[in-house]
Amino acid sequence: MFEGRAPGKKTTSKTEGHEGPEGIDRARARARGLETGGRYTLAALRAAVGRTQAQVAKHARMGQGDVSVLENRQDVKVSTLGRYAAALGGRIELAIVIGDRRYVVEVGR
Repeated sequence: MFEGRAPGKKTTSKTEGHEGPEGIDRARARARGLETGGRYTLAALRAAVGRTQAQVAKHARMGQGDVSVLENRQDVKVSTLGRYAAALGGRIELAIVIGDRRYVVEVGR
């Protein structure tokens, strides 16, 4: 998977201890303007976690052109989005919001 740094290279004291469960270096992501709870396009999120389309494509088993198309689509398959999220070191959560209540749902299980 993607580690965000060269093999064998240690993290600096600025980022040490900030590695999240999804593999995103939170300190680096914050420095790039990525905050939890915000709304991001797929391309902006990918750039904020320091991945290229080619890196995502390789990990998600799709072509780089397919990643570009996915990042610009308004309607995506949940399974494809899940592969994209995994390539970023994360996972997706699907929720339905009714009023001020949020319900996380499982799809396909």
